[in-house]
Amino acid sequence: MAQPPPAPCRHFERTGACRYGDACAFAHIARDTHATSTSLDAPLPARARRQTRKKDARAKVIVFRRFLERTFNNLSDARIVDIAGGKGVLSFELLNYADSRVRDVCVIDPRVMKLSRQSERWSRGFHVSGRGTTPMTHDVRIPSHCRVFFNRDTFSLDDDSHAERVRASHALARSTRWCASGLVADDNCDDYSANKDARVRVTQRGVDAPNVVITEDEGMGVEDTLTTLREALTNATLVLGMHPDQATDAAVTFACERGLPFAVVPCCVYAKEFSRRRLRDGTQVTTHEQLCAYLMEKTSASGAEVRMSTLDMRGKNVVIWSRGAEPMCRAIE
Repeated sequence: MAQPPPAPCRHFERTGACRYGDACAFAHIARDTHATSTSLDAPLPARARRQTRKKDARAKVIVFRRFLERTFNNLSDARIVDIAGGKGVLSFELLNYADSRVRDVCVIDPRVMKLSRQSERWSRGFHVSGRGTTPMTHDVRIPSHCRVFFNRDTFSLDDDSHAERVRASHALARSTRWCASGLVADDNCDDYSANKDARVRVTQRGVDAPNVVITEDEGMGVEDTLTTLREALTNATLVLGMHPDQATDAAVTFACERGLPFAVVPCCVYAKEFSRRRLRDGTQVTTHEQLCAYLMEKTSASGAEVRMSTLDMRGKNVVIWSRGAEPMCRAIE
């Protein structure tokens, strides 16, 4: 009697890779070739939709990272500020991938950084990507994280009130919540209730894998944040923003004023919140296309050459980038 075929490998179906390789007891069948009884026109189950979103998010980070490697030479000496870096996945890959292990990355985002999954995988010596497993030969590196809002209050270092403004932003960041409109203040939430998963755990993974700090913490204290932020902004050589939402304007402004190279992938417009945005012809910025044009006009006004490229990924995939220019006293607001 013929043996029934092995069941599909769930890990391979979900990620396109399996750490066991050919030794896996299950079948490695691509998702699109695996026969199912579900109609192709039927909507995906909720779990499948969540997994698709996660896979798309990982793919976007990889596409953007490879664009940076092609566009900006010698990233190994770069000191990067990742504006609105979210969970810190892009910064994590820039720090740890062999082709683009940059010198330093600082994530500036008021939200909690979550790198537990990435830290655990890299601590075990492998990282699952679209092409399979890649053995790692170096210790895992975690980006620094400043939990503040990125705006002129926090990136202007030329007056005595900067420290107080950073302290206020640091306090505000710990009393915010994420909603459909972006980050909004919530006076009724405290640190714990707003971030129930915010913890620092040290786990033992055996002799070959030392203790790993699972980075889902509340970030640094206010004084350490102030010191780290000043150092990161002073020494920055590249400004990045992958869907930085409300910090898009500030990221480009900071880069233009310092004459720094930057690459920003604009996402939401927030037309009501930034109602003063105008194109050169006086048109109010209300669409994504207008936002991209506005950022290009803003950069060119600072004297830097600016370009627009399209990334090979779903969703908002237009990147506005520049290799920088001489610093100016004040960029066009």
